[in-house]
Amino acid sequence: MSMDGDLVGFDFAGIVENTPNCVAVFDKQDCLIYANCAFREAFFVSGVGVHWSEIMRDNFKHNRGPVIETDDIESWLKAAESRRGTDLYRAFEVELHGGVWLWITETMYPDGQMLLIAADISRLRPGTRSLRQQRDMALRASFTDELTDVPNRRYVLMQLEEWRETRARSNDRDQACIALIDIDRFKPINDTHGHEIGDKILVAFCEVFLKKIRLNDLFGRIGGEEFILFMPHCGLNEAERRISDIASTIRNSRPIPDRADLRYSFSAGLLEVSGDRDIEQSLKRADELLYRAKEEGRDRVAV
Repeated sequence: MSMDGDLVGFDFAGIVENTPNCVAVFDKQDCLIYANCAFREAFFVSGVGVHWSEIMRDNFKHNRGPVIETDDIESWLKAAESRRGTDLYRAFEVELHGGVWLWITETMYPDGQMLLIAADISRLRPGTRSLRQQRDMALRASFTDELTDVPNRRYVLMQLEEWRETRARSNDRDQACIALIDIDRFKPINDTHGHEIGDKILVAFCEVFLKKIRLNDLFGRIGGEEFILFMPHCGLNEAERRISDIASTIRNSRPIPDRADLRYSFSAGLLEVSGDRDIEQSLKRADELLYRAKEEGRDRVAV
């Protein structure tokens, strides 16, 4: 490297590939598109194209890689996936089987890709790890809806407010949209089929959304049969198309396998949001649009 900062004979790709730190990149659908040698070894990945959830599921099955303390890996994955990518930047600790501790940072980019970097911190303050783990677990539980494992109202509002403040500070004018979503005629479903069936529909509803949304989208339950979908870096036309696609999937789904006759739909109020508007004002406007969608016959998106 020359004194004026020009890169001469500098093998950046080789340095990243051979650094002891884990380096990985995930696309907007949370599929691995790059992993260096350290990441492949730590997370037992042989190549790219695999989804993050499959990496975690496979490691859990073989009792290797990250230590995942759960009796229900699918619920754990659902809760983890619903929060992944919703922060522009986050840092946390992970223990690997074998006693190695990693400090992981995840950085989101406007195109929906995520950069992950992890460093070995096994020698740093090992005596306080259990306390930090307990704190993190309690925090995650306080941000998660108990039935569906998606983010709850508290987490959603906190993330939206953080987005608004960040955007206002940076004077960012990139488009973003919010949709307020309500399952149609949910009370009659509960009254006719019972609350157990109603709960299964809520869980199935969330599973469809989590499979359809991007890594950096935020989907959560804000109460009863009402949900919210926040789509950063997304214009109104694209947002409407995406929600209409999900609506079609819901409309044609069978949430209860042994009840093929049981179908359902949802209505939504969709609007573009900006950093100079209060989040509560945006949600109030989205609620008005949702009410309009219900008034116009349900199973539709009011924009």
